[in-house]
Amino acid sequence: MIKRLTILFALLAACLAPATAQTNGSVPGAPDHSPAPQASIRNDAEYDSLARTENAGRFLALPQLMFAIDRAAAKPRLMWIDTKRYRYHFEYLQAKYLTLSDSETFNAANYSNPKRRFLLGSVVRYPGLKRYGMELWEGDVVEPAMLAETMALLQAHFPAPITFKPNSDQQREAAAAAKLPTIGIEEAYGSREELILNHGRAVGRLVLVREGHEDALTPGDIALITIMPIQMPPVAGIVSSTFTTPINHISLLAKTWRIPNAYRADADRRYRQLAGQMVVLDTRGEIVTLRMATPAEIKAAARTRAARAIRLPPADATYAGLPALTDQDAGWVRRTGTKSANLGQVAQLAKRDTSFTVPPGFAIPFSFYDRFVAANHLGPSIAATVADPRRTDPAWRQQALTKLRAAFAAGTIPAADFAAIVARRAALLGDKGLFVRSSTNAEDLHGFNGAGLYDTVPNVIGSDALAKAVKTVWARSGTTAPLPRAKWPGSITARSAPPCWYRSAWMRMRRG
Repeated sequence: MIKRLTILFALLAACLAPATAQTNGSVPGAPDHSPAPQASIRNDAEYDSLARTENAGRFLALPQLMFAIDRAAAKPRLMWIDTKRYRYHFEYLQAKYLTLSDSETFNAANYSNPKRRFLLGSVVRYPGLKRYGMELWEGDVVEPAMLAETMALLQAHFPAPITFKPNSDQQREAAAAAKLPTIGIEEAYGSREELILNHGRAVGRLVLVREGHEDALTPGDIALITIMPIQMPPVAGIVSSTFTTPINHISLLAKTWRIPNAYRADADRRYRQLAGQMVVLDTRGEIVTLRMATPAEIKAAARTRAARAIRLPPADATYAGLPALTDQDAGWVRRTGTKSANLGQVAQLAKRDTSFTVPPGFAIPFSFYDRFVAANHLGPSIAATVADPRRTDPAWRQQALTKLRAAFAAGTIPAADFAAIVARRAALLGDKGLFVRSSTNAEDLHGFNGAGLYDTVPNVIGSDALAKAVKTVWARSGTTAPLPRAKWPGSITARSAPPCWYRSAWMRMRRG
């Protein structure tokens, strides 16, 4: 059942202790203050300690070590990413507070952009070659000079020779212009007409995806891709006619979603006639099988999806306090959302373990959002947007959301509520700069993490800026929300969250 939107805020102090407790996979919403990444990889053992191995088929296991190059300073800074801990570059950079953008804005600014701040790639060890190669996302357009500089910087901080492996014609041309040696696809992966990237079986509607139209996909679709995107919403399965590797972003997403994913050279021609039909995609063996689904298979799949539907924790919109993080634990999800509640749980651990600390902060619970919506008469507009049948049209949805967000920005936080927020901030945190972040009951759930969905407002100073930041985070419910309901009940996508769900956010002090 879709819930109302609410918001929670926590304010975190400026001076941080050496490390915040994190496990492999991280506590959702907790900032990462682990030690800075090492500047160099000195030997194979250090590479293996940080690399994650992706498997595709019995004979293809690829150790991958992600890196990010920050080009903001005069001298670019290389960061080797603990790839066993972080699955995506964006996830790591967010955890280090090196970016506060949502994933869509970040991708647009840092892939195929000659003025990008970050260059993002991986150093891969190929089976059978006993060689290391550097790979970029297939769609990344990189200039020859930038590519040459990247290879030189990597080589200066790596113990073995690294050769560039282009993943597109443009990358091959850039390497040739830069006079760089390359590793070919057949060298790295062998001559392949098809490749199983993730094993599984799915029933869904086959959709031939046009470039740039990935957002129209729903969780019940099987995507037939001809040009590999950088991101897409969750689907039931993926088959691509463009060669891709197990370390591609979409391949990693497919593993996270536990859906079948495969490359087949002639997929667009071979399966085009099935587009729009309910099909079965089976990648459990060593070959790709895609065929029409039977009525019994369609019904069985619908029952399975209904049973697996994500259940939102019920929200408590009656609690009216402004709890400090140290007052919260994981049981506060209903009042303050998952991120704040989990960070509160970490704060509880910090009381007993002095080797780390959680900066002080507080949360603005769901009830404050409810009163804001009521005071500004926003409820009918939210309900109408969610109920409108045109919500399945991405263009209409974006236009409707822009209008809703403008209404939020023009609204006024009830005077008594805002006075309480200002007083709580002054008493607990003083007047230092803050980060305002979201925490909702519609993210970080089993099967749906919601990473990158919601806005963060950094360096908030003063009461006027605080009011604006609170309203901004309340208003931002994802890049394409409200979410079109999927074909089967209860499904949601990781790309958006409807503004009728309870929502909260947390804020942290600007680092000193």
